[in-house]
Amino acid sequence: MPDAPIRIAVVGGGIAGLVAARDLARAGAEVVVFEAEDRLGGKLRAAPLGSGAFDIGAEAFATRTGAVAEYLGELGLADRVCTPAPLGSWCVAGGRAYAMPESGVLGIPAAPLSAAGRRALGLAGALRAAVEPLLHSGVGRDATSLAELVESRLGRRVLDRLVRPVALGVYSSDPADLPVSAAPGLAPAYAEEGSLLRAARRLRDRGRAAGSAVGALPGGMAPLVAALESELRGLGVAFRLGAAVTALTEVAADAPGHTPVPASDAATDAAPGPAAAHPAAAHPASAHSEAAHPAPSHADAIHPAQPGWRIETATPAGPASCGSFDGVLLAVPERQARTLLRAEDSAATPADQDPQLVEVIALLVSSRTLSAAPRGTGALVAPGGEIRAKALTHVTAKWPDRAGSLGVDEHVIRLSYGRRSEAPATLALDDDAARAQAIRDAALILGVPLSPDEVTDFARRTWEMPAPPAASAAELPAGLLRSGDAVAGTGLAATIPHARRTARDLFAQLSARTEPTDRTDSPHTTPAGAAPAPHQEHHA
Repeated sequence: MPDAPIRIAVVGGGIAGLVAARDLARAGAEVVVFEAEDRLGGKLRAAPLGSGAFDIGAEAFATRTGAVAEYLGELGLADRVCTPAPLGSWCVAGGRAYAMPESGVLGIPAAPLSAAGRRALGLAGALRAAVEPLLHSGVGRDATSLAELVESRLGRRVLDRLVRPVALGVYSSDPADLPVSAAPGLAPAYAEEGSLLRAARRLRDRGRAAGSAVGALPGGMAPLVAALESELRGLGVAFRLGAAVTALTEVAADAPGHTPVPASDAATDAAPGPAAAHPAAAHPASAHSEAAHPAPSHADAIHPAQPGWRIETATPAGPASCGSFDGVLLAVPERQARTLLRAEDSAATPADQDPQLVEVIALLVSSRTLSAAPRGTGALVAPGGEIRAKALTHVTAKWPDRAGSLGVDEHVIRLSYGRRSEAPATLALDDDAARAQAIRDAALILGVPLSPDEVTDFARRTWEMPAPPAASAAELPAGLLRSGDAVAGTGLAATIPHARRTARDLFAQLSARTEPTDRTDSPHTTPAGAAPAPHQEHHA
């Protein structure tokens, strides 16, 4: 009798979970994706505004490594990648607005004496930053945070007017709470150059500046979710939508209940919604149906000498067992992961690793004045003052193709609320009050009057943003690995490669456990195009 395929549960149907599920299925595993909501995609989500739909979560990806573009190529989307309009971005601090100077990474200026640099920093601040390469290499050597290093070498104005607003916008964290390694590529470049300015220029020249080089898909990021879902269904991956996992229990191979649920049963529980509406879902060969993929018998379906995991989900009737799996890939937000791993004690989860709530509010505005894009693609806001938002994106100025469904002089504006150790100012407000707050903040940031009558539609969404990943992850039980932004870092450029490495590591771990012999010729081997040999990303 042939060996049963390795059965893996992917808990979380966001991008990390979908990317991992794809590689696991291509390697030969039998995969079931559990998602608490009735839709896939996680932070890639659109909200209706006017006659169109616009991203209310992640709107783009950093192109600094090429990892996302390469992955989009595998999905047939590479030729659809678009870049933002070259309008530049702004910062609002101390009651004044200024264009952001060209930076290397996280706001560290590459040319502080440029016209934009002088406007942002003032002549004294620009001169202070410009002499940094002349400082002894020992200055800042003992810095324990990004803020300490930047201030000691570049001065207080660079920290307060450039680096702090960018760090708060990207990580929702103050640079005083971030290690130098939080800035992609900065630590090694600084170590080699002995100067932050030279390191910034080097990163700029290599096109690795976080946030300054980004890409997206026309109309938003939804096509990435649709492409992944279509391929996963074609690979026979089963989905349990609307199924919140409430318990993970490690069980011995001979323990009662160590029996899998048939794959066909798992597939038929998928809730109706975007997944079911996709053309691939209706195709007999791509829907994970009993006819296309007969359910294995219990004799075939388990590895009798191996331990596994039992999963329970919440249902209206109470907890429901979903059978057993050889392994679990956990790709859920930090709070949910802590609950499932029973790691909520303070020793296991230090306060500085608590996730941060961020609220995104989108406004549809009819205004001829905004057609001049007064703040370019958007603006970051330094803390303090009367503006409660931390950032604003002028979506239709940044991505002109997204204005196609709108009328003349109609614009989409996104505002973001919530910083580290500070709940979003809009979180407790009802829709009317949140809308009014967003209009006030948008007018102050953009420097133009906005009346409530000009705002014709409104959407809001709260997200959990993780703290920067710790230097060392907590030890996990055998057969269970984690992925997602809580452990990989913020953004698709971090999440996608991490999810691929995690999928490969989990499959290799389970393969070695179930088949100690050489698996080179096995259909379960890692497919072409999967992630290269793993290496642990160090973020702290």
